[in-house]
Amino acid sequence: MVSLVQSHVFVRDVNTLFDCAENITINVELHSTFRSNLYFSNSVVNLDQIHGCDAHFSGLLLLKVPLDLAQNIELGETWRVEAEIKPIYGLLNEAGFDAERFYFGQRVIAQARVHKLLQRIEKADLRGRWYNEVYLQTAQLESRPLILALLFGERSLIENQQWSHLKRTGIAHLIAISGLHIGLAYMVGWWIGHILRIVIPTWLWLPVLSAVGMATLYAWLAGFSLPTQRALVMCLIAATALFLGIRLSRWRILWLTLAIVLTLSPMSAVTSSLWLSVGAVIIIFLAIGPNQSRLEKQNPEQRVGKAEKKQSKIYIKKLYTWFRIQLYLSLGLAPISAWLLGGVAWLSILFNAIAIPLVSLFVVPLLLAGILLNPVSESLGFGLFQLSDMGLSLLTDLISKTQAYSNLWFQASQMQILGLVLLFALICVRKRWLVFMLCIGGLCVAMVGLENNDTKWRLDVLDVGHGLAVLIESDERTILYDTGAGWDEGSIAQMVVEPIIVQRGTGIDALFISHWDNDHQGGMNYLIARFLPRYVFTPQQDIKTLPCMQGQFWWWQGLQFEIVWPPKTVSRAYNPHSCVMRISDGTHSVLLTGDIDAISEYQLVDAVAQSDVIIVPHHGSSTSSTQVLVDKVDANIAIASTSKQGRWSLPNKNVVDRYRQSGSRWLNTGTDGQVSVRFLSDEVKVMTLRNPQTAAWYRQILRKGVE
Repeated sequence: MVSLVQSHVFVRDVNTLFDCAENITINVELHSTFRSNLYFSNSVVNLDQIHGCDAHFSGLLLLKVPLDLAQNIELGETWRVEAEIKPIYGLLNEAGFDAERFYFGQRVIAQARVHKLLQRIEKADLRGRWYNEVYLQTAQLESRPLILALLFGERSLIENQQWSHLKRTGIAHLIAISGLHIGLAYMVGWWIGHILRIVIPTWLWLPVLSAVGMATLYAWLAGFSLPTQRALVMCLIAATALFLGIRLSRWRILWLTLAIVLTLSPMSAVTSSLWLSVGAVIIIFLAIGPNQSRLEKQNPEQRVGKAEKKQSKIYIKKLYTWFRIQLYLSLGLAPISAWLLGGVAWLSILFNAIAIPLVSLFVVPLLLAGILLNPVSESLGFGLFQLSDMGLSLLTDLISKTQAYSNLWFQASQMQILGLVLLFALICVRKRWLVFMLCIGGLCVAMVGLENNDTKWRLDVLDVGHGLAVLIESDERTILYDTGAGWDEGSIAQMVVEPIIVQRGTGIDALFISHWDNDHQGGMNYLIARFLPRYVFTPQQDIKTLPCMQGQFWWWQGLQFEIVWPPKTVSRAYNPHSCVMRISDGTHSVLLTGDIDAISEYQLVDAVAQSDVIIVPHHGSSTSSTQVLVDKVDANIAIASTSKQGRWSLPNKNVVDRYRQSGSRWLNTGTDGQVSVRFLSDEVKVMTLRNPQTAAWYRQILRKGVE
């Protein structure tokens, strides 16, 4: 019932916002720092007011600010801006970042593209001022990005390379404020309360109040993000039960926490972080084991008596329990990590054995003390920040020494993930019948995954927005044609291409770059370094790559490749010089065209043969796809790689009509998501990921139901 009500409210808010107008003046409050991509700096903001609209509305928006304007806005400030309201259009592929699901889980209802900053309505709030003070104070500290991440949950300053190193060593979770950190703050507050009780012995509940206060403070510093909210709810339940004298088992506290979280925020059920957190807590409870459960059922006098008899062994048992928890977490979270991140840091147990005590017992307490003492004495606060910087520097030095070892990160395919699940069950689950059932289930899944079919090869046009990335796969070997766009802090290759290749468990045999525009080769350097393809072909003259020229011809995995354009390489490959390639298995064929223009089409048309599938030139622009080319290729399927409601307004309607009138089935990644074409012995099967009949309802709402 609560979920239905929340869903109705979400739909109402979306409709209310778009009923006001597309171009509006709004007041927004910045709750998190900006993250930049190719064109914009993005941040989730709170919409406080809509000017010129009678509707009373408040909610969350994805604010997209031009790069040159974003530097004027600081955390915690409220601004009046002129913006264009647009639906949230995310990419949809078999793996990689799913923006629509991510923002729906946070209850973000739309995006606002800022055209003009009108006025700063309010200066930064207390959290924003503290952030700015620490930002300036720690300017000379090597670990400033990590300090700001651990204090405020703002990770925008962490470079991609450093985050990648944290991930591959399995300690990235320590830098993202979550249940571990809130629980640590709760424990620190508890001990502070115990110390204060020495001075005020009559305040019996001071430790509990201090613990709740410290946990709440840390969650507030982190902007009350969803992970911190979940952990804070759990702390409040435990504190309330203690205060009221209610005995709750740890399992009951967990299920009660989950029930409250889903009641307050049912949309968070679609986020992977919720279930990752719940999974981690369950694994910790399993690691503590039944002995601890029996202790819970004993009265306090029995526990104290047994503890006194075995005082000499208590620390050894605690140390054993701690390592047991680490082992269970490493094994239990490995399948989840492999599924969500595409791999496993197989030495994470060793790195965490060093990093967890360092961060939890040294760095975080110093940072919390520093932020609390900073308003009283900046020199004292800065001194504590310096000490925490020393601890984090030790951690980063350890990580930097592992950069030369590329095998610390184990890529995992879907079958290997299944194997990890069964391994955890065999080692950690005590009930034999449950292990047996898991093994039977795993065997069935494996048989389905290995089911024999007559698919000879496949082609996948990935949903990369305005750009192009096409995978050609045969017998678990892959060729990539173009990489999508790239920017200073990332690329489509990292967001989409890499996760798909890793999930499939393949590499890249060869990489083709059609031409040198960013939306086609922006991720080239990253993918070359990541997958080390044996061959790289481009029409641009480069001593590090092989030429892509008319007349080249070879075989790969039973497929025939023929280059039909350009006639020669050039010093700088623009749209007209795109590498045009035809792939055939003797029965079916595909034509990949890059961004060729009309003049190039007239010149190469005699060299082109009929093809079953054509990747539409230049994203369906009116400058390409002449009637001559469309008639000569006579494709059954035409696929355009476009961005939904992109800045170039592609594909052109006349181009779409031209293909349809020639008998081609028109597909568009901006509307259909990833398009997969499977070539069987006697037919061609097409599958799109964005299907209106099977898609989650929230995707339709976020996109304004255009599909």
